[in-house]
Amino acid sequence: ELTKLWSLAYLYNGNKEYLQTSINAYKELDENNMLPIGVNSSSENLMGIDAVASAETCDISDFINSNIALYRITGSRIYGDKIERALFNAGATAWSDDCKKHVYSQSPNRLTLSSDAKIKGHFEYKSVHDPLCCTGNICRMIPSFVLHSWMATYDNGIAAMLYCPSEVSVNVGNAVPVRVIETTQY
Repeated sequence: ELTKLWSLAYLYNGNKEYLQTSINAYKELDENNMLPIGVNSSSENLMGIDAVASAETCDISDFINSNIALYRITGSRIYGDKIERALFNAGATAWSDDCKKHVYSQSPNRLTLSSDAKIKGHFEYKSVHDPLCCTGNICRMIPSFVLHSWMATYDNGIAAMLYCPSEVSVNVGNAVPVRVIETTQY
């Protein structure tokens, strides 16, 4: 959550060191905390990489939103790839098939429920978890992804930013209407 703040401050002050601070923080996150599911390990704090490291659902949502901020600012496809990987892997398993329940945490290697009283229930699908941050944040994942799948360019064009079935109708250039339908088999 905090790493994107430097890049947002860059938009206001133009100091490239601020942007570079966010970029460097994400490089460190990739090197020392990235899980195979495409998001960083977290349990209020970073957990590093180990066989049972997990990620909180609210952090998956914010990881997607933080990478959207860096994608919009830098235009680097690296961030688009991170967004897609996070949503299609970690995000897709954060909620139940009927979308009525979600997990507080998930771990790529956790095969059974924990007996540790501190985290017992974190890996179970429930309609509400305490604290409520995951319950509220899970609702941001797909809307944030969809809203940023297409973006305007500085030269009045349009750019396909994220891979998903979608449709967009916009005016480009000197008000030329364009309709694009992206069809996928995902």
